[in-house]
Amino acid sequence: MQTQTAASLHFQRKIAEFCNLRIAPLVPKQTLDNIRPYLTHLITCRQRPPKKRNGIDWQSISDGCCLDGEMTDALKRNLQSGLEAIARWVDSEEARSVSRTLPARSPAASFARKPAAAAQKSRSTASAR
Repeated sequence: MQTQTAASLHFQRKIAEFCNLRIAPLVPKQTLDNIRPYLTHLITCRQRPPKKRNGIDWQSISDGCCLDGEMTDALKRNLQSGLEAIARWVDSEEARSVSRTLPARSPAASFARKPAAAAQKSRSTASAR
């Protein structure tokens, strides 16, 4: 499990608000109490929602939330936007962590490019004469 960051805590709050606004009107409290921790777990562990071919694997999500086939079409439609948001957030967190691990460019590397640019500039001014 990854360490909690301010970004992950903030996103967990946003997903909790999403559940209260979009999911709560569609399902009983017991079902909502199963869905919310599942979504939070995806964020905490930085996992994408399960996919099946090109779409979301609703059976895996239903099993993960202990819903026993209670997923209506309306619930799937509303839940899909939250799952897509989680997938985008996980992708952005992975990109952010990769950029942190890349070594910073040294000043010597940027200096090495300047003479080539200066040579190109001198060629263009020489051809203009």
